[in-house]
Amino acid sequence: FRVELANVRGGATLGSPAAATITILDDEPAVQLERASLSVLESAGAAVVTVLRSGPLTGTVTVGYAVASGTAIAGRDFTATSGVLTFPPNVSRGTFRVPILDNTRLDGDRTAQVTLASPIGAQLGPLRAATLTIRDDEQGGTFRLDRTTYTVRESAGTLPVTILRAGSHLAGAI
Repeated sequence: FRVELANVRGGATLGSPAAATITILDDEPAVQLERASLSVLESAGAAVVTVLRSGPLTGTVTVGYAVASGTAIAGRDFTATSGVLTFPPNVSRGTFRVPILDNTRLDGDRTAQVTLASPIGAQLGPLRAATLTIRDDEQGGTFRLDRTTYTVRESAGTLPVTILRAGSHLAGAI
């Protein structure tokens, strides 16, 4: 909040500064995620999630964490992860790793949900949950026909046409 001196009387004048901002620091220990969204390339091996501790750094604080499926599927895109993060005295940052599973599928970016819960020795701050985006690193390649002209008899009924895909690990006829 702000304090301002104004409307002085009796011949007095205002000096400088005549206004001040007052900040009340929360003295309750709290833990929260560093970011509301995280991003990792699917070939990175792991995502590192940072948790911040604020307030007095005395005593030990613990907080539970879990990573669950969103559009990303546990066991296919990442390894479901949960545990307890411990902050010893005088430590304000902690991290945990989420194993990312690389694949050869062209499946686009996928997301998982990271949550904090059940702190001991602190309260949860406002960033209790985050979205982890696993960015796909496969390339779709280029599609083309196998030739520029086709001929078929009217009585044949069907015409086989081959479409080729190149420029990715998925190259070949489809």
